[in-house]
Amino acid sequence: MVHGSHSSITIYYAKLPNEYLSEISAHGSDFLTHSTYKERVHLRRTKKFHMGDPGERVDLFCVLAKLLWYLKSGLSHVGYLYNHESNPMHRIVSSPLNAADRRI
Repeated sequence: MVHGSHSSITIYYAKLPNEYLSEISAHGSDFLTHSTYKERVHLRRTKKFHMGDPGERVDLFCVLAKLLWYLKSGLSHVGYLYNHESNPMHRIVSSPLNAADRRI
């Protein structure tokens, strides 16, 4: 999550284990009362980037560029961005329509 306040920006993030996400999916809004998941999830954050300082603006954009590159690379285990064989986003899928069958 990106949080902006006046002239500063901070990025907050957390690693959510599959078991944790599964419990949330199973229990929904009753997660806190019905869940058996007992480990804590730690919310982390970057430093506060002050947008009035050109050097800190560059630092923030470098962090965002690295984050986007990592997500795009397929190395992250994030949904359809993750590069594994059964991921439909990383397979060539033939169209049911042949180019000759398309009508304009």
